[in-house]
Amino acid sequence: YRSSLFRSAEAFQEGPWMALLAGLLFTVLLSFYLARIRDMIRQRAAVERQLAEREELFRQMTETVDEAFWATSADAKRLLYLSPAFGRILGLTEEARVRLTLLEAIHPDDRQELVEALRRTGQEGVPTEVIYRIRRVDGMLRWVRTRGFAVRDADNRVYRLVGFVEDITERKLADEALRESEAKLRDLFQQSPDIIMTVNAQGKILLMNRSIPELPAERALGHSSLALMPREFRKWFRKALKKVFRKGATPQFQYSADDGTYWEGRIVPIFSGENGPVTAAMVIASDVTEKRNLEAQALRNARLASIGVLAAGVAHEINNPNNAIQFNAVLMARAWQDILPILQEYFEENGDFALSGLSFSANRDTFSRLLSDITSNSDRIRRIVQNLKHMSRQDTGELGEQVDIQQVLEATLMILHNQIQKHTDSCTLEVPDGLPPIRGNSQQLEQVFINLLLNALQALPERTCGVTIEARLDPAAELLHIAVRDQGVGIPERDLGRLTEPFFTTRTDAGGTGLGLSISRSIVERHSGSLTFESHLGQGTTALVRLPIIPQA
Repeated sequence: YRSSLFRSAEAFQEGPWMALLAGLLFTVLLSFYLARIRDMIRQRAAVERQLAEREELFRQMTETVDEAFWATSADAKRLLYLSPAFGRILGLTEEARVRLTLLEAIHPDDRQELVEALRRTGQEGVPTEVIYRIRRVDGMLRWVRTRGFAVRDADNRVYRLVGFVEDITERKLADEALRESEAKLRDLFQQSPDIIMTVNAQGKILLMNRSIPELPAERALGHSSLALMPREFRKWFRKALKKVFRKGATPQFQYSADDGTYWEGRIVPIFSGENGPVTAAMVIASDVTEKRNLEAQALRNARLASIGVLAAGVAHEINNPNNAIQFNAVLMARAWQDILPILQEYFEENGDFALSGLSFSANRDTFSRLLSDITSNSDRIRRIVQNLKHMSRQDTGELGEQVDIQQVLEATLMILHNQIQKHTDSCTLEVPDGLPPIRGNSQQLEQVFINLLLNALQALPERTCGVTIEARLDPAAELLHIAVRDQGVGIPERDLGRLTEPFFTTRTDAGGTGLGLSISRSIVERHSGSLTFESHLGQGTTALVRLPIIPQA
């Protein structure tokens, strides 16, 4: 018989085994728990060690790096962190740095710019960068750069601003020095009187320093440099350019342009590195027109000097026979005066007779006139020789003479007598008597009036047109006015203001150098005077020289 109590007792007999299983299960769970706790402790210890290492690394970085790190609230009004490097930038002690704010050391003129930049970063979340000045404790101004960044939370709201401050004074000064150096180099490059351009192997322009009539500098990039040169020069330039890129040669060149200018220059290779290939070529061209003209003028002056020496020698050689002619002409004139009464008495007693193949009655007056012509022409030869010797005499350049302007003008007419006879039938000199003298150099003034008169003669279209030289006194201004007027073709208004420019001439084909009037103006100005021109096309030109007189007591 088995009742419920019997079964309970049987079940009770199995209780120790269940307790054992429960104990074993509890022990296993406790072991797992303790192992988990130990792992968590180990992990926490590792995290704490890693955090300590990172904090030490951050400390070392903030204390040793030159940039100063900072952190503020989102509105930038509360400073959360400022690294020690900021104190080093300002030259502060650690105690003073702790009490410092981010905006305190900023130059007053730059403070608002940083405030606005940080406000935009806090509101819009965009990074910012500001360069401004700060004042160190020693009073020195330094340039710093601040960069700021926004830190967002899980809801993408800005809750903090972080950034760094970097001292860029040396870099700023170096950049300014570099910009200044670049500006000077650019000015030197652009204002160079030479044309400088870099080209590639095909002659395409890579850079050009200044504009020329054919091509403005701003549009030169990519154009062919050959288009700027005369056609007959382009073939040589191509060959020279190939030699530059192939062998690194530096050829020199010279050519004359279609507008009459002369150019000299060289092509310089530009290497890539010390021993690298030629990557470009620099073409340097100099305008040597004025130099060539001066050389030509110097050559002409040397020839004129040689002619002057020759003229002086010829004048000396002419003087000897001319003196004999004058002496003999005087003797013959006296002899004729002595023999004439005898011949006249013979004529009256015996009638007309032959003398030198002509009758005495026809020869009587003619012979006296012939002897007078010999004397006058010999005297004219003497004056011409004197003028030649005067022109060939070396000019000391002194302006201390008392110059009689009438003598200067008469000597000018005498020197240019052949030119006057060649160009016109009418050349008059109108000089009143008693003109006061001027102080200056007669030889230089002769050169002035020779140039003016020669220009006037060469401007005449035909012999019937004339030239007038007129001198008059302006007592109120104490000036002598000497006008050289011609009835020539006139001068266009566009050229009238350029007449006295060096090398400007409208007679290039006829051998004009453009220096005569320029030299004349400089001579007149050295005499404290002035040289002006008036002209009307088809009517003629007037050259007016004004010279101060010597004040009379």
